[in-house]
Amino acid sequence: MAKYIEINPDNPQPHKLAEVIKTLKAGGIIIYPTDTVWGLGCDATNSEAVQKIYAIKQRDESKALIILVKDLEMLQNYVEEIPATVFDILTTAKRPTTIIYPQAKNLAPNLIAADGSIAIRIPQHDFCQAFFEEWQKPLVS
Repeated sequence: MAKYIEINPDNPQPHKLAEVIKTLKAGGIIIYPTDTVWGLGCDATNSEAVQKIYAIKQRDESKALIILVKDLEMLQNYVEEIPATVFDILTTAKRPTTIIYPQAKNLAPNLIAADGSIAIRIPQHDFCQAFFEEWQKPLVS
C-alpha cells in the first residue's frame, strides 16, 4: 500500500524523517529532492527494493543506477578504493558531480554494473544531508 508523507525539503521535521526511514527499512520506495532533480529512491543495500526501482522505471538491470552517500567517509564503505584525484575533484567541485568507481562493495548486487562499477554522488542538498544524518546508508537515486 502506498503511503504519502509530505516533508518540507527546506525544513525536514525529525518525526517525518523517521517515517521515511521506516519506509526504507521495510523495503519501500521514496521520492525525494536532490541537488539536481527529484529522485526515486530506496535502500541501496536491499536487492528487493532495488528491483522495485527497476520495475517502476521499466529499466533493464543491465543499466545500473546511481546512488547517493552522505560524504567521503560513507563513500569508503561502498568502494574498494577512492583515487587521490577523486578527493581533489569532490572537495573543489562547485556543481553536483557523479563519479563512477570500479569495485563496488556492500551494495545490493543488482545495483552494481556488470563490470563491478557503481556511480556515486555526494549531494549537497540540505534535505539529503539532514536525511543522511538519520539514515546512515546509501540511497538509490
